[in-house]
Amino acid sequence: MLTVFMILLIGLYALAVYVFKVVIVTAWVGVVLLLVNVASAILSLLVIFSLCCVRNSEKRQQVKLATISFFMAAIYLVQYGVATFIAHT
Repeated sequence: MLTVFMILLIGLYALAVYVFKVVIVTAWVGVVLLLVNVASAILSLLVIFSLCCVRNSEKRQQVKLATISFFMAAIYLVQYGVATFIAHT
């Protein structure tokens, strides 16, 4: 859900910047993008930690899910850095 919301915000941001040349809206969208990226990264990292703590016989599935969650968190953190750069320029 957060990913869909983030994609919608990126679309609105691009529309406001490149089509309508609105500066005030872009600042608000940049701030919301930062918050959504941080929330997504935190949720993904919590999934990794919760999967590492569970003791089950299906360790392979847990490792796969933890790896996917880790890469999702890494992607969100990279997007957070890009959004921070855009918000400050």
